[in-house]
Amino acid sequence: MSVKHFAAAVASLVLATAAQATSSVSSSLTDFSFTVDQGGFGWTREVGQNYSMYAVSSDAAFYVSSPIDQAGGWGKMFDTASASTTLTNAVASASVGRNSLTALVTTPAAGGSAYATAQWNGMFDLGENSKVTFSWKEAQSGSNSGALGSFGYSIIGFGDGYQSVNHYYSDASANWSTVDHGITYTFWQAGDTHFASLSSTDAVSSLNFHARVEVATNDIAAVPEPESMALALSGLAVAGFLARRRRQN
Repeated sequence: MSVKHFAAAVASLVLATAAQATSSVSSSLTDFSFTVDQGGFGWTREVGQNYSMYAVSSDAAFYVSSPIDQAGGWGKMFDTASASTTLTNAVASASVGRNSLTALVTTPAAGGSAYATAQWNGMFDLGENSKVTFSWKEAQSGSNSGALGSFGYSIIGFGDGYQSVNHYYSDASANWSTVDHGITYTFWQAGDTHFASLSSTDAVSSLNFHARVEVATNDIAAVPEPESMALALSGLAVAGFLARRRRQN
């Protein structure tokens, strides 16, 4: 085999290995439910309840002008819907249901990026001496090989919209309680289930509820594995030795 052909073979092998870079990230919020422990509770105004979702996949970086396939949705909270997009090097999907939110992105080969989110938004009232408890499960998973960056998370928040006070639960190990504007917020975890309770001695209207899952991955560059780099360097060293020997002869 000539030096030229040998070097070309080594380069092809390295690029083939690098092109196998993949990423897959998912985030979900499932088994969402709530119970009225005492007093009165009610969702307010259908216009104040909605879901939204968005999925975008691209065969280039997010911030580089490129063909982008995208899909989104909007509707009444707890309806069931989904959105998905697929390009050569990127796949994104998001779904909402009566008790779940899910987002998933995958880049099956280097050169793609993807983003997906699904969320609920709502407002509710509490009567005098009322308490309501929300519960849910959440999960994130993912794997990277050559990815420049990826993330996945879920979050649930409650608050007094008029006072711009919001309390978000985003730490699976957090157990805490606080009082703001006469409303007691308590967050805790039991097993793999998360809980949040809101209670008040006075009637409270138009409290905020927000839940969201979000994921993203960016696999725009082929990153050779250490073994591939070692093979490439060894091949180049051999190619250099053979070329030098030919010149000496």
